[in-house]
Amino acid sequence: MRRLHINIIFIFMFFLSYDTALAQSNDRIQEIVVESNVDIKSLVVNQSGLKVGNALSRDSASEAIKRLWNLELFRDVSISSEELEDGYKIIIKVEVLPEARTITTNGFKEFEEEEILNAIELVRGKMIGEGKIIKMKKKILNMYHEKGFLMAKAEFQLKPLPDDSIKVDIIISMNEGKKVKIKSISIEGNQNISDRRLTKIMETKVHRWYRSGEYKEDVLEKDKELIVTLYKTRGFRDAVVLRDSLFYGEEDDRINLIIYVAEGKEYKFGKTTLEGNTHFTDEELLAYVTHESGDIFNEMLIDKVKYDVTVDYNNEGYLQAMIQAVQYAHGDTVDIHYDIAEWSISRIARVIIEGNVKTHEKIVRREITLLPGMAFNRDKLERSHREIMALNYFDPSGVLIDYEPAENENEVNIKIKVTEKSTGIAQMGAGYSERDRLIGTLAFSNSNLFGRGQGINFNWDMGTRRKSFQLGFTEPWLLDTPTIFSVSIYDIARSDYTSAFDREKRRGGYTRLGRELKWP
Repeated sequence: MRRLHINIIFIFMFFLSYDTALAQSNDRIQEIVVESNVDIKSLVVNQSGLKVGNALSRDSASEAIKRLWNLELFRDVSISSEELEDGYKIIIKVEVLPEARTITTNGFKEFEEEEILNAIELVRGKMIGEGKIIKMKKKILNMYHEKGFLMAKAEFQLKPLPDDSIKVDIIISMNEGKKVKIKSISIEGNQNISDRRLTKIMETKVHRWYRSGEYKEDVLEKDKELIVTLYKTRGFRDAVVLRDSLFYGEEDDRINLIIYVAEGKEYKFGKTTLEGNTHFTDEELLAYVTHESGDIFNEMLIDKVKYDVTVDYNNEGYLQAMIQAVQYAHGDTVDIHYDIAEWSISRIARVIIEGNVKTHEKIVRREITLLPGMAFNRDKLERSHREIMALNYFDPSGVLIDYEPAENENEVNIKIKVTEKSTGIAQMGAGYSERDRLIGTLAFSNSNLFGRGQGINFNWDMGTRRKSFQLGFTEPWLLDTPTIFSVSIYDIARSDYTSAFDREKRRGGYTRLGRELKWP
């Protein structure tokens, strides 16, 4: 009986495998046909991944549709099959999206046409369909909503060409509407901080005759963060802004703004502990903690401790030091535990200077107090930045100092990028006075002569009754030392207008020598 049972299973398995093999021999793709409004067969077949001779399955068909759809070239994609004697005939139907021939805009006043087209990434020759139009409309309206135009409407019109069915002229029409202004602001859910105090810190304001009171979405988001920050300085560490609501008043361009907050409960500071510090003692670091146990919780005080401790470590060369403040809440008390990872001292590998076209590199380099081989020091880095700015050879916003990892571990490169500005001034003019009569002036000065950091000034006045000549030169680093040397000569001649015999004549000069002190 057992043997018969085994034989039946064997026969069943044989026929099952035979049927499977037979099916596999007949599920091959024998032909692929593409039906489209444009001759695009080669592209469709290549991108679909389907090939004659390959087996057809539900997964391969689904993958083909997905691949073609992701090209974003078609309005519709479908795949069907017809059974043949030795396999299947695949029919791929696609409808190619129209192509933009011309783009016209009207009604845009708040933005330039170029700004809009760049934002929606619409150019001539690009395929366009309903899905893309929805996305482009959303981008345009978001731009207007951020500016306060909440009633703005955008419309896309596609005009097919009579002689080319897949090309269209696109017209984008904009109805900007009025810029929305805020009629009132109210806060809901606040029990411990008044509406007046909360709205005072907000940049979003109610419309008045002396201020616009415009609604701007991005500004409101920042205001929400300010509200939460204020709560966290008053002990309410769990405070959140739940949402905001806008509803229109009687006028179309006036809205009422309601902000909903959840304060949570008030907390107090508990114990403050440290862990991981070996370079500094607990007493040295805890000196930065200004709060005591029982004081109202204030998250800004925690951030200040983290900053001060980080600066101390950075000034000692521990550039990678990390200070994490872990808060342990129990009841209405919050214990603060500062977890410190000191890592290793980082040293300066190179100081790289970029952007100086005229100014010699040594002029910048001699103002840098952080040198290769030294341990990193944030104070010295900031001082170097100030000293380079004080030269007045570079654009104030164009002096950038940063650091980056060097090739060797625990080393960094200091990178200084400068943008030069004009340091020379030339003047020429003429004037007349009762005393000196007609007089002409020629003047020139340069505080960075030939890019060497030297200064020169020249002034020449020539008139009927007055003649003067002045020439000065300054070397701020004599013999490449912090010694300033300057020399000036002058020649002044003047005749009194009351008498031809009353004349004044002076010639002379002076020199100056000074040394930069290391202290104070």
